Amino acid sequence: MSSSVVHKAGLRKKIIFLILLVAIIPGAIGLLVTYYQGKKGIRESIGSSFQVIARETAKKIDMVLENEIDEAANLSIAYEIKEGLRKANQGYKGKGRDAIKKELLGLDTRWNNLSITDPFVLGILKNSPSQFLKRFNLNEKEGHIHLSVYDKEGGLIASIRKTDNYYVGNKPWWQIISEGNRVKPYLSDVTFDEKIQNHTFDIVYPIVDEKEGGFMGVIRMVHDVTLFFNDVTDIKVGKTGHANLITSAGNILVCPIYPIKSHNITESLTKNIVEESSGWTIAKDDAHGGKNSLVGFAPVNFTTKNPSSNFGGKKWYVFVRQAPSETYQSINLLMSQVAIIALSLTIVLGILGFFAANRIMKPIHALHTGAEIIGNGNLTYRVSVNTNDEIEQLASEFNLMAEKLKMRQDDLENAYLGTIKALTSAIDAKDKYTRGHSGRVTELSIKIGQKLGFAPDRLSILEQASLFHDVGKIGIEDAILNKASRLNELEYAIIKKHPEIGADIIKDVDYLKPLIPIIRHDHERYDGSGYPYGLKGEDIPLEARVIAIADFYDAITTDRPYRKGLSHEDAIEEIRSRSGTDFDPKIVEVFLECVEEYRKNNNGDER
Repeated sequence: MSSSVVHKAGLRKKIIFLILLVAIIPGAIGLLVTYYQGKKGIRESIGSSFQVIARETAKKIDMVLENEIDEAANLSIAYEIKEGLRKANQGYKGKGRDAIKKELLGLDTRWNNLSITDPFVLGILKNSPSQFLKRFNLNEKEGHIHLSVYDKEGGLIASIRKTDNYYVGNKPWWQIISEGNRVKPYLSDVTFDEKIQNHTFDIVYPIVDEKEGGFMGVIRMVHDVTLFFNDVTDIKVGKTGHANLITSAGNILVCPIYPIKSHNITESLTKNIVEESSGWTIAKDDAHGGKNSLVGFAPVNFTTKNPSSNFGGKKWYVFVRQAPSETYQSINLLMSQVAIIALSLTIVLGILGFFAANRIMKPIHALHTGAEIIGNGNLTYRVSVNTNDEIEQLASEFNLMAEKLKMRQDDLENAYLGTIKALTSAIDAKDKYTRGHSGRVTELSIKIGQKLGFAPDRLSILEQASLFHDVGKIGIEDAILNKASRLNELEYAIIKKHPEIGADIIKDVDYLKPLIPIIRHDHERYDGSGYPYGLKGEDIPLEARVIAIADFYDAITTDRPYRKGLSHEDAIEEIRSRSGTDFDPKIVEVFLECVEEYRKNNNGDER
């Protein structure tokens, strides 16, 4: 075999190798970059979403606890309760502490051996304070197990049903609540109640004589943890995601998936999520079988601002998790499809390279250059080779690979948009009178943006901002959002906070940061009379000025409990009258050009 043959054979192999190299390396890099960047984006997006869910759930738990304390406080000042305590406490006059304790212990023994029909038991269950407790109807509320009142020595004076004990003066919580004329409530550690086969905790509220001063007794509430905190158990994230309520010791208090006694949070995860503020992390073991799971967490602030004796010296936290297989399902499916395509293209390119080796020396540089550009992330770049042979076909296949990668990138972007729309649906669901509002505002805003000549990238930002413009309403109480009458000044002031709340919600999500100034300022007015900063004119972002008109049109044409929506014609006149004051005159003119087409697309809905 001659040296030239060897040389040619070796060169052919090199060329084939180089062709494959050009195809594989950029494709692999693109695949890896797409995978890791996509996974990173998903982690940040979903992790931030879990953080928001955990924070909002913790706020609900805070409100539940505070409301319960308020109800106990209201009971503590009730006339029937205080009169019952005064009579009971007067019965101890002239008796020593030892004698009182001996008497109460004897009554406790007697109490435990008596049936509910015994006159002594009925005398307590049917007295005036007990009847008042029953009228208060706490026992009918979800999560409430028991309600009772004890005098200053720990003797029972009122109850909604027969208690396990008549005397509680020897209980650890009694020593805490009765010492030093304590005026703050006591909340116990969570314990397992064998009778109901579930975890419970107590709220004990001291009763003080305002006239004479001094400790009179206590009100004791017993709660079923799972039922009482159903805001936790009701949370579902996809098919496998849910929220848990845990302690700073890693004990699970509420879990909708597994029995509470069957699992605890690992020490390493506990250290990561026991923080003063909300956040998200990656858990090596999420205590639910998941490895390297995304976990969002937030503290229950109520447990941190009360005395250390409360909650058994522990703090409570909410954490949200989802099975990793579900979290990364979309990116894993995408990568498998891209890998198959890349492998197929590599085989095709190898075959073509074998037959076209002698003709690809010149265009190989072009292919190599294109591969580098695409591998660096420019998926819109296409290779141009005009050889009218297999090399040109190779270039075409190379461009097809880039197109497939671009399509997958677009799928990821669509997934982000889908996440936004899902959150938008959650936002609209909070306000039963404006469901579908965000979608309609988005459709009209896009039409205005197109008329203004927005580029595709800017239209995409406008679409996302329109969908997200009311995200801050997540932080507004449902009672205010769904109020069936006009808001008072205080309620309106709370509503006016939602632009800042919305901007704060998305500030930590990188791909949503361009939306922040738009969401923050879509309630500004052209003459500077809007909120939250009183911006005027072109100081207001253009996208915010567009959304402001679309938002206003949909709002005034929508029926509310306290007023009927305006007709289309009346709405147009109202917007015309506000041109130059509330709204940018130029955008008003564009809006008037677009609104008829918008109404046609929506079947001419007259509102």
